[in-house]
Order: sequence, then structure tokens, then C-alpha cells
Amino acid sequence: MVVCGTEMCGPGAFCDDNSGGCGKGPASALHCVMKGNVCSDGQFVCGCDGMVYMSEGCATLAGVGVDANNKCPAPPTGFFCGGTACELTGTYCQEIAHPDQPGVATTYGCLPLPAACNGKASCACLDNCGSGPQPPMCTFDGAGNATQHCSTG
Repeated sequence: MVVCGTEMCGPGAFCDDNSGGCGKGPASALHCVMKGNVCSDGQFVCGCDGMVYMSEGCATLAGVGVDANNKCPAPPTGFFCGGTACELTGTYCQEIAHPDQPGVATTYGCLPLPAACNGKASCACLDNCGSGPQPPMCTFDGAGNATQHCSTG
């Protein structure tokens, strides 16, 4: 038995942090999850053990949660957006934070580049996002992959 937030995980289960914080999230984000039984293709994910898995199902099969802090090396065909890998071409990462809702985890998504980008990400061509007082911010990693940072208000 393993203590997991306010739960006790039994055999065949592991403690998952649905905030993506690998056990460092709030107690309300920690839940017992049964290890999976299927590993199939999907979007690469970064596991809390620092390993890259072929999909979230493969990580669950191994009894490992997804690390939203990108502590894994990126797979050769993508870049990390939260704990999921986006394709290198034709996509960008959108991060949505909820600063006025402390219990709500930041969400991440891989989105197709808008047509206005003509296949190359730039801050000017990304769609507007968020509803908070802060305007969206756009950053690029060392390889030129874009992340749009949005917030709700």
C-alpha cells in the first residue's frame, strides 16, 4: 500500500499527480490509478521517471505518471508541450494557466499552425487566446518551436 494524497493505493496501482507535477502537486491532484494493460502508439509523453514513452497508455502500463515539466529529452520527431510531444512541423504548443483558480491545473495542447503562419510559427500569426488581464505571450525554444502562454481571468 502506498499513500497517495488522501488515498491508499493497493496492488497494481500507482500514485498519479494529475497536475503533471510528479507527486509535487496539491494533495487534491494525487489519485491512485490502476496500471494499464495496453501500450499503443500515440503522442510521445515524458514520464515522471525521466523516460520518454510512446504514449500515455505506455507510461500507465509502466506505472508512471506524465511529467508536465518537460524533464525528458525530446523525441526526434517532436518537442514537449507540457508532458506531451507536439510534431516538429505544423504545430505549436498552447499553455493555458488559471491564476485566479489555484486548484485548477495548467493545461497544454498541441495545435495546428493557423493558415496565416504559412507553415512557420511566429507570434503574430497565432490565434488570440485566454480571457485574463494579461495578453497572451509567445516564446520559442532553442530549436524555434513556439509556445503560446495564455491565462484565464
